Amino acid sequence: MMKLEQNRSLRHLVFWSAWVIGFTFIKSFGESMEIYLGWFSYYLITLPIFVAHTYLVAYLLVPYFLNRRLFPFFIVLFLVLFYGFSVLELLLSNEFIFRWYQTGASLSDQYLTPANVIMSGLGNLYIVLVFLAARTIRKWYYADTRSKELQHIELQQQMENALTRVQPHMLLCPIIQYLDRDHI
Repeated sequence: MMKLEQNRSLRHLVFWSAWVIGFTFIKSFGESMEIYLGWFSYYLITLPIFVAHTYLVAYLLVPYFLNRRLFPFFIVLFLVLFYGFSVLELLLSNEFIFRWYQTGASLSDQYLTPANVIMSGLGNLYIVLVFLAARTIRKWYYADTRSKELQHIELQQQMENALTRVQPHMLLCPIIQYLDRDHI
């Protein structure tokens, strides 16, 4: 169980590290090292927001509301999280990160407009969808592998059963042939 949890923690660490490094590279491609470090700081500082948003959707909303077909609750909670985490990310980035770190992003006093909140939310949604897709693919892979293992075990049992049924006959065949020769 400990190895499984370590493996799970390692997968999550790799996922989020790849996300931070990947988006830092995308946002700062062709820019100076100062811009690169600014975006790296942005993604590192906002990481807890993205992680919390993603895990709340993946481990709370999906299993407890979507999978149980409680669609109205799912939609309302999803929209609350979508909007809330978008506002939180915009506040953190505009009031702290973009003022202290050079990213090349323009500062505006009107950053909490509904259009900006929705655009920020779409970025958050992208990460949630990629995370859910990776999780679904992993579950499918393990289910497929387990199914193949069970088919292999079942086939082995069928072969053993067939051999068990055949073996007594094969053992008795020479004896029957011997007895048939003596009676001729």
